[in-house]
Amino acid sequence: MHAVLYIGTYDAVVQKLPVGARSGADTHHVRGGLCTVDDAEQLCIHAARAPLDNVTHLVVAYDRFMPQAQNMLLKSIEDTTHVRWYFIVARRDMLLPTIRSRLSEAAYIEERAYTDEVRDFLAMPYTKKLSFITSLYAKVAKSDEEKVATHRRAQAVVAACEARAHSNPHKYVRLAKDTLFVRKYLDQPGASPKMLLELLALSA
Repeated sequence: MHAVLYIGTYDAVVQKLPVGARSGADTHHVRGGLCTVDDAEQLCIHAARAPLDNVTHLVVAYDRFMPQAQNMLLKSIEDTTHVRWYFIVARRDMLLPTIRSRLSEAAYIEERAYTDEVRDFLAMPYTKKLSFITSLYAKVAKSDEEKVATHRRAQAVVAACEARAHSNPHKYVRLAKDTLFVRKYLDQPGASPKMLLELLALSA
């Protein structure tokens, strides 16, 4: 299979990629917040120009994908079978079913970077949870890397709350409902991650 799906974050997955996909002249890593049509177009151009007599590795790691961008990438994946594609996403449902069906899923890569942080969050009283969330979004002007890191920390908190809800469905009925709501809207353009996490703080 020339296209593979990894579930996890870039930092957790990158060391698990095949050696040839980690670095080299024929390896191209692209990561960021939102994959737009323009971003997808650049990836498609790069894949189309890849030499047929050599293996080119394209590692794609975005927090979100526009549907139109995914459709563009889907066609490129189908047309450039000489290119090795590696998609890294936090959750499967970030990709359309049509593109997921073309990817061979690798073993789940567990994200450990924020384990202590989210464990501490769950143990905090409500007021401290709010202070943690406020500090997470305190800096207004952030670089793209900082925005990505903040979003991943938020996703880690949501995943931890989801795990707690699943551990005891009868006890955490409200948390389960709130987690589903937050999970649905956290990656939506224009959503307020701070407000969504504050909702979880009430029920976690």
